Amino acid sequence: MAKRKKKVEGLGDRVAKVTKALKIDKVVNFVKGKDCGCDERQAYLNTIGVEPINCFTEEQYKLWGCLKEQLKGSLKKYEKDIIIANFYELFGVDNKELCRDCSDSGKVFINMIDKINKVYNSYDSSR
Repeated sequence: MAKRKKKVEGLGDRVAKVTKALKIDKVVNFVKGKDCGCDERQAYLNTIGVEPINCFTEEQYKLWGCLKEQLKGSLKKYEKDIIIANFYELFGVDNKELCRDCSDSGKVFINMIDKINKVYNSYDSSR
């Protein structure tokens, strides 16, 4: 039986726990309403300061090399799915839990792409 990966708790998850424990989330929801942008901020903060826990497989490395050249302008759904899958595989941060609205945030995807590219660029290009 395959081992389940341990979910890495990101900065956004930690901030969310603190705001919930201190009931700050209830105050914000009362003042700003349900859609205050908290989920998007949590997702963004979860991508900051995360170190890779896995390496690319050879297939993932080749696919990312092709995909990264195509990433311009608005992302297509399949590109978002690949980015989220690669980010999860490399960093163990499960951004698949993001709601579709939250994961449409450009900041979140730019940050994920930058982090994936750092891992990609760390490999010897003469592979």
